[in-house]
Amino acid sequence: MSLWLFLADATWTLIRRAARGERWFDAHREHLYQRLVGQGLGHARVAGGIAMGSGLLTALAVAAVVTGSAAWSWAALASAVVLFGLEARAAVDRT
Repeated sequence: MSLWLFLADATWTLIRRAARGERWFDAHREHLYQRLVGQGLGHARVAGGIAMGSGLLTALAVAAVVTGSAAWSWAALASAVVLFGLEARAAVDRT
C-alpha cells in the first residue's frame, strides 16, 4: 500500500495519454504530483502530503495483516481510492 499513490498516479497518467493518442512513453510533466508542484504548492509540501498518505495506507495494511480482519483491508482500499481522488482533484482544481 505504501506505493499506491505513485502507482495509481503513473497508471492514470499513462492511460490518459494513451487514450488521447499521445505517445505515452515520451517524457512529459503530466503526473499529478508534477502538476501540483508546478502549480506552486512546492516539492516539500507535495512530497510531505504523499508521504503522510502513504504512511496512513501502510498503517492500515499492517493492521489488516496483523489482525487478519477484512474490515482493515477494505478500510485501506477505500482510503487509497479517496486519497488518490483528493490528489487528482487538487491537481485539476488548481489548473
